[in-house]
Amino acid sequence: MLLEGTTNNWNRFTSEWKKNLGAPEENNVHGLRVAGRRLIASLRLIEAACRIGPRRSRRRRIKRIVKRLGPLRDLQVHLGILGDATRPSDLAEFRKYLNVEEQRERKVLQRYLTTERLAKLQLLMEKTLCSASQRLQKVSVTILRCRTKSVIQSQRERLQKARRRMTESNPESLHAVRISAKKLRYLLEAAESVLGRASRDEMRRLRLEQDTLGHVHDLYVARKRYERWTRQSHPQFVRPNFSRRLPSPR
Repeated sequence: MLLEGTTNNWNRFTSEWKKNLGAPEENNVHGLRVAGRRLIASLRLIEAACRIGPRRSRRRRIKRIVKRLGPLRDLQVHLGILGDATRPSDLAEFRKYLNVEEQRERKVLQRYLTTERLAKLQLLMEKTLCSASQRLQKVSVTILRCRTKSVIQSQRERLQKARRRMTESNPESLHAVRISAKKLRYLLEAAESVLGRASRDEMRRLRLEQDTLGHVHDLYVARKRYERWTRQSHPQFVRPNFSRRLPSPR
């Protein structure tokens, strides 16, 4: 059950990787990040069920890959927020700067997402899945359900803790809630074959929380990037109210 879901997520991850070999366009980069996060959730459940220690974890490698996609994804999101901004003039110049940075980061990512790197990862994942298959045969359904519930409960507690610490004046605390909600949603999806489908209401709330706080975080990061660019390239500019000048994201 659990192994089949992990295998499916790995296959989706490799499929999304191959889409990015030619051109890491916005949709392809986003697709690979989502596939990576779903794979991480599946591996987290596998590791808990099989009692696989951190030294043998493949999750960390997938996490590094997902993190590596972040800079290009951020640039693409910021360009989407700006839209076709040509006025005021400083935003038009900022958009040109983002386009240059986006093209540069694309080339960097193209050199990173190679068939050779994917082939090496394929060998590691095959070993991981083979080992997990052998270990899972020794785990009863009752224990498997218990360990899966434990992981999900642990993530629920982390989300609740992040919510208690959340304040509107602290963007990082908002982002922490978003990340915890995202992890819980992917875990619930990955655990469906073991625990059944999660409540629609809970999944809807998690998705809404993730999307809403994601929008806030994107604007915050875009504003910080704009302020850095202004200080470095145009120190004579008076810092504008960036959030008001930007149109809503598409």
